[in-house]
Amino acid sequence: MNTLTFRSPEELRTHNLLSVVAHPDDLEMHHSAALSFANQSFALIATDGEKTKLNFTNQVFESPEQIAQVRRVESIRSLAQLGITATVYGELPDGQLGNEPNFSALIDIIRETVEKHDITAILTLGEHGYCGHPDHQATHSAAVAARDALLGEGVSLPLLALSHDHLGELRIPVDRTR
Repeated sequence: MNTLTFRSPEELRTHNLLSVVAHPDDLEMHHSAALSFANQSFALIATDGEKTKLNFTNQVFESPEQIAQVRRVESIRSLAQLGITATVYGELPDGQLGNEPNFSALIDIIRETVEKHDITAILTLGEHGYCGHPDHQATHSAAVAARDALLGEGVSLPLLALSHDHLGELRIPVDRTR
């Protein structure tokens, strides 16, 4: 696969990075450090994560819709703290990103976001996703398909895929004094 390895944070500063993730909190857990160095940072969150089994708040949720609402609010707050320029919520069904018509819809959303926000590089999880999650894998595949379609139209767009196998390639020093 034609991916780009950034060897220093300075290389990221020239890019408008789009983080393409499956769920709220994926970006914060996996991409926030890289995005902090970008010229401008954008987020595309494909689902609201309404099927999650994680619950760190001890809240009782009545429905998947309530979970989605809470996760969206948490996402909005955390992305504001990270200084994300703009966020697109795909509102696709959690757990179904690899299935049609959701997969094609995600590719379209990625392409539209790239074109609308003058994105110069895409950041996503590696092809195996984080912990093999099918939505993470589908998000990676959709990012690759969108990048390849844009390349076919003459748009050169690097793809940075982060996975546990690739984390050693991107070492970003953190200044904890800011």
